[in-house]
Amino acid sequence: MSIIRLDRLDVTRLAADYSAACREWLTADQLAKVRSGDAVAADYIDNAEAMAEAVYTQRPGASLADYGDEIHGAQQRAERSGYRLQRILIACEFSGTVRDAFTALGHSAESCDIIASESPGGIHHVRDARELLGDGYSMMIAHPPCTYIAACQLWRCQPKHDPSRQREAKRQEALELVRDFAAAPIDQVCIENPKSCIGTENAAPGFSPQMVQPYQFGHDHSKQTYLWRKNLDELEADPANYIEPRDAISNSGKPCKRWANQCDGSGADRMGPSADRGHKRSAFFAGIASAMAAQWGGIISTATSAPRATVAQLELFA
Repeated sequence: MSIIRLDRLDVTRLAADYSAACREWLTADQLAKVRSGDAVAADYIDNAEAMAEAVYTQRPGASLADYGDEIHGAQQRAERSGYRLQRILIACEFSGTVRDAFTALGHSAESCDIIASESPGGIHHVRDARELLGDGYSMMIAHPPCTYIAACQLWRCQPKHDPSRQREAKRQEALELVRDFAAAPIDQVCIENPKSCIGTENAAPGFSPQMVQPYQFGHDHSKQTYLWRKNLDELEADPANYIEPRDAISNSGKPCKRWANQCDGSGADRMGPSADRGHKRSAFFAGIASAMAAQWGGIISTATSAPRATVAQLELFA
């Protein structure tokens, strides 16, 4: 596993690492008092030492006196968030949709895929996401490819349809990726997939499944989306964002409900064959991404005025 080192100090990441250190060092009762404004972190912990640890995570052996402005800015960000800022890995994402939703709230979110990102400006790693799992993230949202593990494709892996067993081998490879994500040393994890083999193959033990639909989150689109969660609450949909379906008649002649992406008769996806069909269909929904960031990121500003660690204090750890 790789540890990402930077050629400069990233303030957003510093604020997230400092927040993580404060969350770790404060008891639950102390953290609650800090977030309510009844206390400040410096009442219980050494701010300078916590910040020094956060700086050294990025820049081992750095002279902290060289980063006074960055340290001050990162501490302010962390305080305003109630020390909720996190480093978040969005695995197998090229669109930047989920990454950008968390980044907009102040988190240090990084996406990773084997292809370049379609959304410029954010941090994106072009590599196997498994190489990053040990880099100190506190949350991961993973979107492993579903081509070979979607439940609707399982019949293709049966011996009579797959005599060479090549497709079955790819299915096992895809499940191994899910298992690696599930076993990652990251506290909060969500593995997103359509209805798939994840549960039946026990690829994510200890994870709780939740099924959501894009039309619950403001999209005129029907697509069963499963969120396998570890240490994350169920995602809640705002009824105000619900998109009503249209009335249609199914192939059997019965009344049914359909959303914009569906054929009236069968309910199948209306997108026709194309070279990039799979690429387009795998793009995640911004409404669900925004709900993840709002609910799982939990950024709530506080009005504390914690004492700042001075450069002199920080030099003690240089």
